Amino acid sequence: MMSFIQDEYVREFYQEGHRWFDARRWGLKLTCSKFKNFDVSQFVFPIPADEINAGFCTQQNDGWEDALPE
Repeated sequence: MMSFIQDEYVREFYQEGHRWFDARRWGLKLTCSKFKNFDVSQFVFPIPADEINAGFCTQQNDGWEDALPE
């Protein structure tokens, strides 16, 4: 049933920018021309350097560069 729902989401929301969030929610691994088997659910955005330098946040997210696509 989940595979049917996932396929239906792809058809219904084609080119609307929802794929990233659906893949993250369902723990899917994405494949593109630039990367293969990218685990979106492990990806964490880095905290911008300006915010760290301004003192709002004192440290970067641990291991954020480990989940980047290769």
